[in-house]
Amino acid sequence: MGRSRVPGIRPDNTPAAQPPSTPPTDDRCKIRAREAIDITQQLRTDAFSDGPVRCAYTGEKITEKTDAAAVHRNPSRAELHRQFLASEGLTEESVKLLVHPSRLEDRELAQRWRRFQTAHLNGMSIVKIRRH
Repeated sequence: MGRSRVPGIRPDNTPAAQPPSTPPTDDRCKIRAREAIDITQQLRTDAFSDGPVRCAYTGEKITEKTDAAAVHRNPSRAELHRQFLASEGLTEESVKLLVHPSRLEDRELAQRWRRFQTAHLNGMSIVKIRRH
């Protein structure tokens, strides 16, 4: 089998590691604004360019891109946000967020966040979305 182009995704049938037992991401983080959603969507699209992928948590085969999500695993999304804020000398409270659409008010900061996010794509994996 060919080698996957997306880090953390196994193209073979061997099970991947189970999800780490880490605290959930703080969904209140303002950097969570949808500034980089297109970057993670493109990563997901690229992962499926050669066909189905395996869930990085379970090893389960994912045949439909709409059943998958690109997630931050190492570091976690919350840690990535903390790293970015620290690198900018900012705190959560100092970042202003536009309510609609969910975007950072400081557009230069938004561009730096996008570059930071892009530089850390190797810590992302594709996982199966669990629908209830």
